[in-house]
Amino acid sequence: MTDEKHIVIIPRHHVIKPGTLKQILDAADISADRFKELL
Repeated sequence: MTDEKHIVIIPRHHVIKPGTLKQILDAADISADRFKELL
C-alpha cells in the first residue's frame, strides 16, 4: 500500500498556516511523519 495518490504538492513560496496544514494532512489522509518524509 502506498501514499502516492495522497501526495499534496505545495508551492514553496506558499505560506502554510498550521491550521491549513492540518486540514491538508486530514484531507490527504496521511500522518504528519509521513508528510515530513515527503518534504
